[in-house]
Amino acid sequence: MNVLYVTPSMSPQWGGPVAVVSQLLPALTGEGVHCEIATTRGHRVGDDPTVHPDVPIHVFDSGLPARIWTAYSSALGRFINENVSRFDIVHVHEIWHYAGYAAFRVAKKNEIPFVLTPHGELGEWHLNHKAMKKRMYMRLILDRMLRNADALHAITPAEKSRIAELGYDTPVTVAPNGIDPTQFDILPYPSDFLNKFL
Repeated sequence: MNVLYVTPSMSPQWGGPVAVVSQLLPALTGEGVHCEIATTRGHRVGDDPTVHPDVPIHVFDSGLPARIWTAYSSALGRFINENVSRFDIVHVHEIWHYAGYAAFRVAKKNEIPFVLTPHGELGEWHLNHKAMKKRMYMRLILDRMLRNADALHAITPAEKSRIAELGYDTPVTVAPNGIDPTQFDILPYPSDFLNKFL
């Protein structure tokens, strides 16, 4: 199986979804799934992407419109359009960016199954933050993506419930983020934390 992962950024400064993708893909590769990443760098999304030697990554510079539409890159859109036929699934991480829309549009046009992971960004706080802009985006773009995805990936049962609460009946799979347990082999003493912060 060949899977194209599309995410606005793979820079560590972008935050949690980068850690999720950078740990998920090597694990899938180890199970025999061929994974590739398409992402951007530049305005707001950071540089110096996290890479793994066994996972090809295609990084495209964001253009001037990225100041308005995060992760806008015409080169990324062209790459997806020219290469989508090599993949069995297109899996987008995060929802408020051009990269996800470009992947959705091309996947649907070519009848490639499309999976979307919102990463909790449909929560009440997220929708109320910059609410006017998000309501417009939801109406023009995101609603169609959520309704026409072949599957949504929720990280928790609460996120699955939230998706239903918003009126979406798209199939939802709940799968928690995986972790590398070796990261927790050596932990500081709880007393160090308590002494410092309490």
